[in-house]
Amino acid sequence: MILAVVLVWQVALAACVPLLTRRLGRDAGYPLAAGFLLTAALLLLRLPVILADGTAAVGWRWLPSLDVSVALRMDALALVFALLVLGVGALIMAYCPRYLGHDQAHTRTYLLLTLFATAMLGLVLANDLLVLFVFWELTSVLSFVLIGQGRPAAGPPAVRALLVTSGGGLALLAAVVVLTLDLGTSDVGRILAEPERLDSGAAWAAGALVLVAAFTKSAQLPFHFWLPGAMVAITPVSAYLHAATMVKAGIYLLMRFSALFGGHPG
Repeated sequence: MILAVVLVWQVALAACVPLLTRRLGRDAGYPLAAGFLLTAALLLLRLPVILADGTAAVGWRWLPSLDVSVALRMDALALVFALLVLGVGALIMAYCPRYLGHDQAHTRTYLLLTLFATAMLGLVLANDLLVLFVFWELTSVLSFVLIGQGRPAAGPPAVRALLVTSGGGLALLAAVVVLTLDLGTSDVGRILAEPERLDSGAAWAAGALVLVAAFTKSAQLPFHFWLPGAMVAITPVSAYLHAATMVKAGIYLLMRFSALFGGHPG
């Protein structure tokens, strides 16, 4: 249940942003940073379980006819990336009050950064392929808005980033379809626990599609061209999205699904 609590807490933080900025202006970044650290502390309550090779999990039925659940699961890999998202997020929020000018759009910046952190958290904790895809696409959409806000010149780079990462999102969706049809489940834990059940042709296809999705998100060759232009965003946004979180989403995807293609020489 702690996983659901932390996501609800992050959404509540985002909902509180307008009130905080109305009262504190750009200094709203400080309580938001504290909120991020509290989220990390809640996750660390499960550290003894994780160190004992256990997991924390929770889920609710979403689409029973398709055997799809809103399922969250935290193992050691998910915890590492969640702490990266929250720890760097806290640093970015604490940096914003002295970076943002008094006349800048504090509410929009803090709101979007908090929602982006929530989407990244949902991505690394997702234990259902469809839920993972939804959060994956949310990070692309929120990054587009964050990159493009404020300056007219930021529009084209933001669109380019959205098109490339959304193209990778379509590859990920195709991988979701291949895996679900071949194995009859969208449960990530079940899929990765028994990769030998996957047909060899489906394994190659899903592995290739996951690689494309990861390469687009992480700006790897030949999909690297969107990243330099996206650095037109303000420094906190560039630091958080392109150094610490969104680019790491591709790395997380490769590590999470390495069981699909790790045993294939290609």
